Amino acid sequence: MAARIGVWSGLAGALLVASVAIAEEERFRVGSGSLPAPGTGWETELAPDGEVVRFTKLHKWLGQAKGSTQIVVFRNEVAREAGDDPSAIAAAFFASEERIMRESGVAAGDYELSGIEQGTHAVGERTLYTFAYRKKLSTLRYGRKDEQARLSVWFPEDFPTSREFYGFLIAELRQTGALVTKPDLRQIDRVIDSFRLERASD
Repeated sequence: MAARIGVWSGLAGALLVASVAIAEEERFRVGSGSLPAPGTGWETELAPDGEVVRFTKLHKWLGQAKGSTQIVVFRNEVAREAGDDPSAIAAAFFASEERIMRESGVAAGDYELSGIEQGTHAVGERTLYTFAYRKKLSTLRYGRKDEQARLSVWFPEDFPTSREFYGFLIAELRQTGALVTKPDLRQIDRVIDSFRLERASD
């Protein structure tokens, strides 16, 4: 199964910055669904095809950014040849994402990758497949940074016919030792819970 979009390889090129002042109740379309911003103070970026939305919040200390929280929600399509087993499709998708990170980031010396874990996670009545990992980054200009991330994918009940699933990524980046808000990957659960599939019952 070839992923329609790689979370790290494709998102940067797919998104166009569209930062605006957002009312918290405003909802953003992603594929056949929609969701609101996670709260106030988030920058929003939308893909022109309506398939991806990214929310970013900076964490500052004495006026300087010392970290960020990024939340990305996206739609992905799966070819019929890949079958109908969500667990197998999720495993293949995660393997593709790990390979991309190792080939484009680890091999280039941009970061170290560790703490990889796969599993399942329930949010309300939804069961999602999860892929968690950590990165250690080090540059002369910005010093050492640590990132904790979790990618979750959800397959709607009508997946065998719709052939689409939805991804929810949270990435918590912090400058090592910075006195800012601690990473909290649980924030993504509120985003997942707020997502509504509008073309069919989820």
